[in-house]
Amino acid sequence: MVDKENKEDQLMIVGGFFENLEVWQAILDDCALVGGSLVGQYLSQPLHWVHFQLRIGGDWHQLAKIETSLKAHKKNLKAEAYLDWQREEYRLDNVIRLPYVFEVDAPVSIALFDLLIHFVRAEPRIEIKEIWSDRYLQGKTAVPMQKINITTHIAFEVNLPELRENFMIFCEQYNVDGMFELERN
Repeated sequence: MVDKENKEDQLMIVGGFFENLEVWQAILDDCALVGGSLVGQYLSQPLHWVHFQLRIGGDWHQLAKIETSLKAHKKNLKAEAYLDWQREEYRLDNVIRLPYVFEVDAPVSIALFDLLIHFVRAEPRIEIKEIWSDRYLQGKTAVPMQKINITTHIAFEVNLPELRENFMIFCEQYNVDGMFELERN
């Protein structure tokens, strides 16, 4: 795990709408209310169309409050307008990390979930960012299945081919379908 003092969370917000600076101002007001700091901004107004890009810094809870307000703003936008955002994390340790996903499809098993997390945590230079699981019934046999997805940031110096090979051996050992690939945003 990364030391909380060794990183800074930021939120990249992009949007565009027709002749309406009210949304822009409301987003800035929301950021000020929760204590987020404006790291950078860009505002363009070609032919009555407003494009903007904001980078907001703050702690995890401040950014979560801003994300909640952005969801409300997005619901109220007209069809031609757009508003999107993405969390970014800037570490102060200057280590390059790559976003990778471990994914497993298998019959439902709590033990497998635990084993997969232990496999990922065995390498200290892998930081788990998100874990989610979904259950479903397999089509023809109606066997309860689960999909486990672990999004990670892997330090650049980790030997990825070796990690991939070890993951495939893990999948063969427990007779599960697995995938290890770069995260697609």
